[in-house]
Amino acid sequence: MAGARAQVSCRRTGVARWIGVLAAALALVGFSMLGVAHASGAAHRPGAAISVVSGDHFAGAAAGSDKPPQCFDLTSPDCASSDPHVELGFYSPGDTTGCTFEIDIDWGDGMSTSAMVSGGSAGTTYGPYPHDYTGGLGSYQVSWTTTVITNSGNCTNDSGTLEFTLITAGIYRDFNHTDDVRTAVKDGWSLIANVAGLACVMHARKKGQRICTVPACAEQSYDHPTGSDAGVEQVLSEQASPFYPAWISYWTPAVPPVGANLYDAGYAAGQKAAADIEAAATSVAPLTPAAPEYVGLDFEQSPMEVSCGKPVVPGKTAHDAGYKQCWDWAGHKGQVRNCFTLGYAGWKEFATGWAAGLASAASPVALTPAIYVTPGEYADKKLNIPLLATKYDLPVIVAISPVLRKKVPTGPGIAGYAAYGSDADHPAPCDDAPAYIKRMEQLGGISTIQFSDVIDGTFTQSIACKPDGQPG
Repeated sequence: MAGARAQVSCRRTGVARWIGVLAAALALVGFSMLGVAHASGAAHRPGAAISVVSGDHFAGAAAGSDKPPQCFDLTSPDCASSDPHVELGFYSPGDTTGCTFEIDIDWGDGMSTSAMVSGGSAGTTYGPYPHDYTGGLGSYQVSWTTTVITNSGNCTNDSGTLEFTLITAGIYRDFNHTDDVRTAVKDGWSLIANVAGLACVMHARKKGQRICTVPACAEQSYDHPTGSDAGVEQVLSEQASPFYPAWISYWTPAVPPVGANLYDAGYAAGQKAAADIEAAATSVAPLTPAAPEYVGLDFEQSPMEVSCGKPVVPGKTAHDAGYKQCWDWAGHKGQVRNCFTLGYAGWKEFATGWAAGLASAASPVALTPAIYVTPGEYADKKLNIPLLATKYDLPVIVAISPVLRKKVPTGPGIAGYAAYGSDADHPAPCDDAPAYIKRMEQLGGISTIQFSDVIDGTFTQSIACKPDGQPG
């Protein structure tokens, strides 16, 4: 990770986002939930189209909220959250004047909400209808119907389903074996974040130096022998729900040498990650495969073991083709390094290529890219991470250390936080797990803790812990 990496020496709270209800255009008018499978008749409405409506269409729903977006996110009807409070809203972009509807929501926990509403002009909103999940961690099937009560405008009924998964803060660690994942789930962790791909393969050596090519560097250099998506997939697919426990897969890319096409290298890296997850998801048949909430791109700050290319000649300033470069845009002024700094423009090219590579896969599970950044990177005006997140739909997960630090970055595009103990002076021991979990729940989103402690005089990262504070 950008601040700490295991063994290398999910979305949702805040200002309400609403899923809208669509009123079909022309003669046949009805309701339908955005981004959700619909009841009969939806495909036969002349001119009807499902619209994705951003939060700023509704009063009080700030698209640029300072906290991670709340369930239900407009682009994803199924989501996980550490916040038990959800709100569901409806929207009519077509004219439903003259009709009245009954809205019924079954929250999946034995509770329901009903409301009578009158149709109106395009842009009319209904709700939001709030609900708090108090039944404990797990997945809940949410269903809704809109029934025409009086019809003076050729309106029609509709319905849809959602899935909400209530989680707590998760554990992020270097899972050595499938049994480690199974133990973490048994211990009660409802979110698993694993080190899936590290660029640590020496393809070939010449005078002690690694020789890499692009995009082969990005395609082939991932190798993490002590933990993988396959082990997490196997364990999570054995659970009752494909959304519980939730899951984040982190990948650290090899840094292409100077002169490489960075978009193509990122694309190849995304394809490689997608292929691994696809293979893992396919292998668990006939079980229902689990889908990671995010496949995170973790730009390490210049560890040379993840850089391709030739060593930089001391004193040279020219970026000669084929020389090493690194993700090193913040915090290293004055340090002697044997790589050239890769700027924001190149980093953005790699990141957008990564997202496209993930999207190109024919995976049996949905893959959503995310980017892991440090607080300094998120706040850096030159990098403009919030713009990258919002313009290119690349949510960010922000590293924080110590876990209980008072000042935490907030702003648009943040999907969650990855807290960790950085060193012997700032560890994250198991004893403090309950306090850490409470803190991460306050921050919200898909957030994790990487535990660490001084064991036998040595600072040890990525240790196993239970949510109650006992060793794992």
